[in-house]
Amino acid sequence: MNQARSVRAVESKMGVSGIAEIPVLGAIAEYGQVKRNARTRIVVLHESVLPFQGTFFALNVLSEVLDTSIARKGDILVFSEQDAASDGDLVVIERSPEESFFGSLGYQKDKIRLSFAAQGKEAELFNNVQIRGKAVTLIRSIT
Repeated sequence: MNQARSVRAVESKMGVSGIAEIPVLGAIAEYGQVKRNARTRIVVLHESVLPFQGTFFALNVLSEVLDTSIARKGDILVFSEQDAASDGDLVVIERSPEESFFGSLGYQKDKIRLSFAAQGKEAELFNNVQIRGKAVTLIRSIT
């Protein structure tokens, strides 16, 4: 059973062959909630798909939880693990070890505003959250 949990990236393995193994840690569910997988699976990409070397993780997109201009059901979003981002960046934030969310980042005084990419969900202000990653690549599903 999927449960909302914190997202933790692991170093991607870039080998001589130029292949990167990215862990798919969970899925973006309703209203931007990130649900952690019970078991981590790996998506294998050529390193040319990634904008730079670093530590990455990925999340599946469930159903039509996102605005389709961002991602569609079956797509995979790849994130660079980082603790800072700019206004408008698509990010994963962590409120607690059990709660993570995906959305568009904004700053409002000393708070983080997360505009959820899910239709019908209002932006929310957060205190004491950590940015876990910034979306850097989309793997489009053609099914």
